[in-house]
Order: sequence, then C-alpha cells, then structure tokens
Amino acid sequence: MALGYALHGTFPGSLGATFIGLIIASILYGVTILQCLVYLSSRKDPLYLRGLVLSVVLFDSLHQALICHTVYTYTVTHWGNENQLSMVIWSLIVLSILVNALAAAGDIVIAASLFRLLHGARTGFPSSNKMIDRLVRLNLLSLLFHGVQIISDSGFRHFLR
Repeated sequence: MALGYALHGTFPGSLGATFIGLIIASILYGVTILQCLVYLSSRKDPLYLRGLVLSVVLFDSLHQALICHTVYTYTVTHWGNENQLSMVIWSLIVLSILVNALAAAGDIVIAASLFRLLHGARTGFPSSNKMIDRLVRLNLLSLLFHGVQIISDSGFRHFLR
C-alpha cells in the first residue's frame, strides 16, 4: 500500500543493488542471532546487560523485517508497475523513523557518558578545568548539531519534495 509520496530519481533501476543489500543484511542478521545465542548461553552477565543485548537483537529483527517488507513490495508485489515503484511504502517510512530515533538515542547516551566522564576528571587546576569546560561545551554543541541533522534527515524531507 503506497502512501502517495513520490520518490525522485532512478529508483526502479536500482532494485538489483537493493536486493544485493538485502542478501548481505540477511547474512549479517544471521551472524547477529548466532552471536546473541552464544552470548546468552555462555555468559552470566548482569540482567541489565543481557537485556541490552536482547533489545539490540529485537531492534535488529524489526529492522530486518522492515527491510524485507520494503524489498518484497518493490520487487515482487509491484513488479513491472513503474508507477507503484515511484511511491514510498509505509515500511520505508517506519524504517527511516526507527533508524533516526535509535541514532538519536545512541548519541544522547554517548554524550551523557562523555559529560559524566569529563565532569569527574576535574582536577582543581584552573587551566585543566577550563579545558574540560571547553570539551563539555564541544560535546553539547556536537550533540545539538547532530540532533538537528537527524531531525532534518528524518526521511520526510526526501518524501515530501
């Protein structure tokens, strides 16, 4: 089911590359599942760490399902219908939002960890503390800049031209 946003460019001509990307992504997804099973059966880490590993596998599974749905829709369901191939389907929009939201969450975790590390590294010497303050400001500006980039690249600017 298309939502009515038109893609621009030579999208139908790139379906072969998309299919190859799906094959590679599927292989890497299998490696991820194998690593998760080995980790969960051999390690006795704290519950929060095991939960983190399971959440990564859950999001990876959702990502893989959305990729498969997108490629199947474009290559099988709408095969030969170039009008349908130029439409953006719902799973592509959800995929874009999901990837950007997870990237933003990862950036926030990294920035908060760096802030905490830098804040704990204060020495009491004015020159060292001044340098740490600069690094903290740079960290926050970098987070702000990347946040604006993620919001502007949330996929909708491509779909709503």
